[in-house]
Amino acid sequence: MNRLRTCGRIVKTVSRLTVSLGVLAIVVALIAGEGARFFGILDLLRHFQMQCFVFSMLGLVVLILVRAKRMAWVTVIVILLTGVRVMPWYFGRADVPDAGVARSMCLMHANVLFNNAQPAAMRDQIIEIDPDIIVLEEITGRWDASLAALKETWPHQYVVPRDDAFGLAVLSRFPIASAERVFHDAPLPSIDCLIRTPQGALRIVATHPVPPMSREAAEARDRQIDAVGDALDTARTRTMLVGDLNATMWSVPYEELRRETRFRNARQGFGVFPTWPASLPVLCRIPIDHVLVTPDIRVSGFRLGEPCGSDHLPVIVTFDIQATP
Repeated sequence: MNRLRTCGRIVKTVSRLTVSLGVLAIVVALIAGEGARFFGILDLLRHFQMQCFVFSMLGLVVLILVRAKRMAWVTVIVILLTGVRVMPWYFGRADVPDAGVARSMCLMHANVLFNNAQPAAMRDQIIEIDPDIIVLEEITGRWDASLAALKETWPHQYVVPRDDAFGLAVLSRFPIASAERVFHDAPLPSIDCLIRTPQGALRIVATHPVPPMSREAAEARDRQIDAVGDALDTARTRTMLVGDLNATMWSVPYEELRRETRFRNARQGFGVFPTWPASLPVLCRIPIDHVLVTPDIRVSGFRLGEPCGSDHLPVIVTFDIQATP
């Protein structure tokens, strides 16, 4: 009996210590993440709000069971701080546009991974989903055959291939009225195109900044997101900004983009939907692939595709647009 009591005390102590250290690490990360506005590399700490929220919820249960009251109250504060950033993504879907005839359309975005060993699997998933518009990133010359195989269904294609991980392509079932490779004062190209849908013009802007794995790279990513945001700030045509932004919804450059433009994230009201890295369980992934839309586009569906050799999961958006009279 004494041995059981001793084991129980050890388990209780280890549980309290482990969870307490985890919560304190989260507190440090949350505080340090606020410094991202001054040191861009700290923005990496802001990506894991969902993980911090879930761990804190589970940790609170453990702390209550082991009667660690003070640390439990600290954990409650952490839950509130992370919860206000995570939970709103599950609420607040946009209303249907008041005027015009809405018609459901589908857009698919996929970072295909430039050295993907399964291009046929990605191509087959695109065919199965059958979207109206496709935005692909990390397109290199090795994807020529796959793009050609898609040309019968998506005959309108604008492709900007590169030898690195920053090639882009827009494929459409509908005519592309205009398309151009633009830089918007950023080091990497974006695609800006106008698609003539049956209900009128739809502008698609595709962009893919560099991953913020160093201070210089973080600054380059921020400049590109800021430059694209400035270019779209006065957008009058219904517009969708699509891309692997290498930033989550809690990143400073993303927050500034949302604050300075009228765009809203297509996942709003549907959930967090983390997309990278695809090989890890959902609670270990972060949401860095985005579709942002202007207010005259109502998103009626948001989901993720299946893994197809890429380190990103595809994003599939069903949306209604206000028809042109």
